[in-house]
Amino acid sequence: MSFGSNLEFLRKHEKLSQDDVSQALDMTRPAYKQLETDERTPTNAELIAISELFGTRVEALIGSEPLTDQSVVDGDASDIDKVKYKNLILYLAQRIGARPNVGETVFYKMIYYVETLARTKGGSMTNEKFYKMQYGPVPATFRTITHEMIDNNELDRVSGRYFTYMQTKYLPRVAPTGLTPEDQAIIDKIIITLGDKTATELSDLSHQDEPWKQADDDAFVDLGLITQTNRDDAVKMGRS
Repeated sequence: MSFGSNLEFLRKHEKLSQDDVSQALDMTRPAYKQLETDERTPTNAELIAISELFGTRVEALIGSEPLTDQSVVDGDASDIDKVKYKNLILYLAQRIGARPNVGETVFYKMIYYVETLARTKGGSMTNEKFYKMQYGPVPATFRTITHEMIDNNELDRVSGRYFTYMQTKYLPRVAPTGLTPEDQAIIDKIIITLGDKTATELSDLSHQDEPWKQADDDAFVDLGLITQTNRDDAVKMGRS
């Protein structure tokens, strides 16, 4: 299967037009269309931007195996606390999902910072794993969990514009119910510390975190390395 076919599949899977994706990638529609029709080869920067936009690894985009509904949605969630993860997503969506700065990338980073703060307290919020991508850590099973929530009418996924860019937002259809007071305190601290930051600010901050710095591209980050992060940077990440 070609890169162009995989790209077209991802766009249609997310119910986006060529105009939507070309604007999100900051390119003209004809230039984008050339990618879908394999008339030109994507640059490394374009590959990274597309992988970030669709939450898909670069290897999957350019691999010989065709993308399918299952390959796009499914991450290995066997070790995930799905009940806690769903309630974390609902809580974040309820508290900050409607804020203009909060799109999918901000959601990724907020989940990362919640999980790392929980690790500093000797536990784990969801047991999620994160890939190292150019713009920071990306949760491995976020798509799996959110697609299940959407199918169960627990969550809405909507697309809109934030300035000149396409933005994907998550809004709750039900209230979170499975979080302890301690869980809520961790999430609230991250919201207070980072909830007004832009995606770029959160991504830049994550680049100072040792798990991201020491990981190979597209590989899992080692959250155990958070103890090696510079203390001033850790405080900025809500770990104090």
